[in-house]
Amino acid sequence: MIEKIEKLRKELRQLRQKFELSQKRFFTPQVKMHLLPGAVRPTRGTKEASGYDLSILSIRKFGEIDPANPHLRTLVFDFQNPS
Repeated sequence: MIEKIEKLRKELRQLRQKFELSQKRFFTPQVKMHLLPGAVRPTRGTKEASGYDLSILSIRKFGEIDPANPHLRTLVFDFQNPS
């Protein structure tokens, strides 16, 4: 009888650990990003925030490669130098 109780306690501990891990992954997901030179890393306003505060450097055309820099798309508008 004691062995069954210990076995159930162990299973319960494992389930609790799995639940805590899945909860952590749900509320703090992995976010992959590529920062360009001069970019600012997005931040959360508070630890409990559900999103990120972003800043925009520019708007680029989808599908058109910039001839000056083939790693980027063609520039539509630059928010840093709006001339």
